[in-house]
Amino acid sequence: MFQKTRIRDFEKLIVFLNQLHKVLWEMYYNGQRPALRPMPYSVRSLAVKKLKDLRDGPTHEHIVAETRMCMSLITQAAKALPKTSRPALRWG
Repeated sequence: MFQKTRIRDFEKLIVFLNQLHKVLWEMYYNGQRPALRPMPYSVRSLAVKKLKDLRDGPTHEHIVAETRMCMSLITQAAKALPKTSRPALRWG
């Protein structure tokens, strides 16, 4: 199902969500103008951490943990369906 998924796209999404969270937090608590700034961390290194270790960290680690859990649930659901009832997936 995820054969054509590009890891880099997920990394960009996770970085963006973390930047958005930080911008919204700064706007609400400090009244700062919104500006997305670069985030200095490696998503690849977070992807290999254990889920329980990610739960204790900052926001971007929670985002990685939730993304991994979501992908796992989708994969498990796809495997549980009988082959005859699986919808045909077409990638663009």
